[in-house]
Amino acid sequence: MKKINKGQSLLEFSLVAPVLVMILVVISELGYAFVVRHTIIDSIKQTVQSSHYMVGKYTTTADLLAAMEKDLKSYIQNHNLPAATKLGFAVGSSNDYGTAVLVTYSYNPAFRLIGITPEEVTIQSAQILPPSLLKVNSPTITSTPSL
Repeated sequence: MKKINKGQSLLEFSLVAPVLVMILVVISELGYAFVVRHTIIDSIKQTVQSSHYMVGKYTTTADLLAAMEKDLKSYIQNHNLPAATKLGFAVGSSNDYGTAVLVTYSYNPAFRLIGITPEEVTIQSAQILPPSLLKVNSPTITSTPSL
């Protein structure tokens, strides 16, 4: 006697397929977040260490941070990265070792699985710059949240 199980494989596939799709989506989103993170960190480093932020061009910290924000937004747009939902800069006071700059960039992930992927991904990068850069009237700790 031979049993006929024509629908068994279809039923098994229909039970396993959603789990496989979720795993693939999570892996692809994590990979994309990794690429975005490294691209943003590199862009922050390039933006903050750019030679046109040398001493004397900007008279206030707010002007300096606005110029950096504009350059970073341009970099994000030119490299087809997700638009920033939050973009903030903070500059610490200068000392003999340099000036600390903290940049916070947040974006919404492309795929959102409720309970698995976060609603918003936040990337922070801090750069310590040489004393010759970012000495704008001895800046104090300041931040300019935007967007």
